[in-house]
Amino acid sequence: MSKKGSRGQGSRIEKQKRPPPLVIGLVGGIGSGKSTVAAAMRGLGARVVDADRIAHAGLRDPSVIRRIREHWPAAVRGGRVARAALAREVFARPGALPRLERIVHPRILARMRAALRRHGQAGHTTVIDAPLLLEKGLDRLCDVLVFVEAPRLAVQRRVGRDRGWTPRELRTRQKHQWSIKKKRGACGFRLYNSGGRSSVLRETHRIWSLIHSPTRS
Repeated sequence: MSKKGSRGQGSRIEKQKRPPPLVIGLVGGIGSGKSTVAAAMRGLGARVVDADRIAHAGLRDPSVIRRIREHWPAAVRGGRVARAALAREVFARPGALPRLERIVHPRILARMRAALRRHGQAGHTTVIDAPLLLEKGLDRLCDVLVFVEAPRLAVQRRVGRDRGWTPRELRTRQKHQWSIKKKRGACGFRLYNSGGRSSVLRETHRIWSLIHSPTRS
């Protein structure tokens, strides 16, 4: 009987010492490769909360579509939000972006919090991949911040290839974000994305190991 009680007590102590699930926030400039790093961390066992994907789903909400039509009628076509048209409207007019954020961000935040609770209760490390993580105070949801940095020319090539942006459009978007220096200074870890897949995987594994090290303070 005493042995059984001892094993039960040891099990309880072990559970008490188990560290809580971590929330990792990815920070970086536009086109730095945060989503690539998020995917690599998913391969290491993380769950990923993708703010862009949540936002895209939110744009299908009838109440959101109605409010967007009120402010930017040209951005709603056939009962759906045309994201490219909405972006052109929003970034061309001062004050339009904060208005759009007031419409969509509360819904995004609510869904993100729900996902974090779900993953945390299941004991998973969770990665937040959000374009404006620092700017919108989402770092308050995180235990660790990782800065993803990429060469400037690589960023220009990436957004041109994947998003069809010109260098001028990239600069316009960058004006609505914190500077690279300020973002880098807010993060405890730095991951350099040179662009090669094998390099990104090595760097991600290195950062993952450091974050989950028992000696991490």
